[in-house]
Amino acid sequence: GYGLVTIRKNELHVRLITIEDCRRDFAQAPAIRHVAKFSLPHWEKGALPQLAGPDFEGDPPFPFKAGTV
Repeated sequence: GYGLVTIRKNELHVRLITIEDCRRDFAQAPAIRHVAKFSLPHWEKGALPQLAGPDFEGDPPFPFKAGTV
């Protein structure tokens, strides 16, 4: 898999992507299996960062319960 990060003036977005098996030679890129999205709004000095997510596209890639991350 891989990760994509988008940095904006007031927020950071992260997408973690898992893909189908890529250990063998392939002519076409392996399909995406899961996507987990996180966001992190800008925070001021002395404040704690507030991470939002993960939000999943499709089923979570692992057993997940909200509030446990």
